[in-house]
Amino acid sequence: MTATLTLREAFQQFLLHDLSAVQPSTIRAYRCALDDWEHLTSNPPIGRIRNADLSRFRTAVLEQPRQPATVNSKIRCLRVIFRRIGPPDSANPLGEGVIARIPYCKLLPEPRRIPRTASLEELDRIYAACEIATWPNCCGDIPPSEWWRAFVVCLYNIGPRRRDLQELKTSGVNFDAETVRYVARKTKKIQIVPLSRIVAAHLQAVWSERDLIFPGGTNKKSLYRQWKAIREVASITERLTFHDLRRTCGTAYANATGLDVASAILGHSISGVTAQFYVDPTERMRRAANELAQPQAFRSIFERQAYTPPQAAKVRRADWQFNCRNVTYRGHQFRLGQKPLAVLTMLVTAGRPVSSDALRKAV
Repeated sequence: MTATLTLREAFQQFLLHDLSAVQPSTIRAYRCALDDWEHLTSNPPIGRIRNADLSRFRTAVLEQPRQPATVNSKIRCLRVIFRRIGPPDSANPLGEGVIARIPYCKLLPEPRRIPRTASLEELDRIYAACEIATWPNCCGDIPPSEWWRAFVVCLYNIGPRRRDLQELKTSGVNFDAETVRYVARKTKKIQIVPLSRIVAAHLQAVWSERDLIFPGGTNKKSLYRQWKAIREVASITERLTFHDLRRTCGTAYANATGLDVASAILGHSISGVTAQFYVDPTERMRRAANELAQPQAFRSIFERQAYTPPQAAKVRRADWQFNCRNVTYRGHQFRLGQKPLAVLTMLVTAGRPVSSDALRKAV
């Protein structure tokens, strides 16, 4: 087998079936590494690949030219394939034993990159620029501007990855316990992060009876086009991504309370037996979330709409019946004046917090 089997064929035969649960981008990374291997080498059978062949491939990729991080990413992909077809042992229990020895070459040193983070002043400008948003426009009476403001506030305060936030469900938000719960797509870990008052107010502003809190955000092309327009209006000249806002979140928590709380918020591994098994960071996380420095613009949510208790978003419309000036709640009938009736009708039928301007118009 080793006399004719190529590296791509080995990947398809021994590894690909185990990657069904990973992101499509991960499989593309493997295929891209294999494309470069076939293009930059003589593509020898797996039984003839030696350390020197892998080293020459590393040099050839670097000369294309590619950054050291890109080269290392390709080497890591090939290493996984080699380990799968290598001999099984305690360090490689999934080895298939197709080849007797696993080829090896050192990774290139990578310069440490200082993460791009947004300042509070930049977040202020971004928040204000959300006013120009015209997408998504499929969320009923939720204005696109409020959708984007809540999206940015959540990225900064609870630090999810973009896809995790787009897939955040209403069932994952517990206003009573003041927590947000979701399963991270990348790590498959269950994340439970504190829900501060400012985040709760923004979530209530976009609350609906839909399953997703941020419906309509799955169109990636439209999402990035609108994000670019917001950045341009906010005069953000240096590139700023959604993941940079996650980095901003981690940096803000680390500066305020330390790396352990920042790691817990972001869902990263924590080293040390004490930290992993004997310390509950929940209270520190909650305190840090409530004390986290906020851009002044974020606080305008309390001026734009009356802050209502979280339970208001959970009102069951079926419990209420309205008829002229009579109101029936679970079989109990009440008689109200015209203005109180108008206010109550709007609060119940809206199914979400109502702005003070809307209440004024109702009466």
